[in-house]
Amino acid sequence: MKQKHLIALLQTDYTTVHVVFTDSTNYREYTYKAPLNMQLEEGDSVVVNPPSGLKIAEVKKVDQYAKIDVDADYDYHWIVQKVDTTEYDKLNATEEKCKEMLLEIERQSQRAKMVAQLESELPMGSPARKLFDELKTTVSGGLISEEV
Repeated sequence: MKQKHLIALLQTDYTTVHVVFTDSTNYREYTYKAPLNMQLEEGDSVVVNPPSGLKIAEVKKVDQYAKIDVDADYDYHWIVQKVDTTEYDKLNATEEKCKEMLLEIERQSQRAKMVAQLESELPMGSPARKLFDELKTTVSGGLISEEV
């Protein structure tokens, strides 16, 4: 039993989690300690502090109880924090909704211009105007409406 792991054996308010680095092509799992109140789940993004500096990692497994290899030659380090993407996700969803709204506005604007152009170019009572008027009344779902 390595003396450096004695403290980990005495602590009770944590567990171990297995992570992989998201910026690596090497799929190797690393074990970190995490406080229970962090409430980590598989798939969560976390910040860890390996010797190379702060990095983002993905949680692959959360142990029900801390699993410390007391004979390990390496140290178990703590998870720095869980990455909270709530605000980021909300901002992206809002931006996507705005993009969709702008596309719909453009679509409706183009439709209105096309209808206005056809109505101004097709003389009343002409065969083409009669076909256009018939088209407006037969298109289902209000694709072309008189309100345009």
